[in-house]
Amino acid sequence: MDTFSINDIQPKLRKTVTWLRGLGFKTCDSGDGVTNVEAGMEGALEIPHVAMAVDPDKMKEESHRLYFACQRAGIEGKIEVLYDPADGVAILMLYDVLDDCFPPV
Repeated sequence: MDTFSINDIQPKLRKTVTWLRGLGFKTCDSGDGVTNVEAGMEGALEIPHVAMAVDPDKMKEESHRLYFACQRAGIEGKIEVLYDPADGVAILMLYDVLDDCFPPV
């Protein structure tokens, strides 16, 4: 069951996460690269990021879909796919994108 609440997302990533979810991506982690690090969270990334769980058999397809969605939205970021064969989990990562990266409408 998805218990997503926008209030659980750091303010600088709310638009980004909402946008990704609107595109059908299942977001599962995010951070602005500062808040969690300053709070001393173990393993916190020092770079803005949003992680999305994807079907391992569709990793390449989903990474291309994200890439083209970013292009259409006029945002730049780094996209990476992570896969662990030990547990079969595939994660699609979008780095260096905060809400202020979206061009004005």
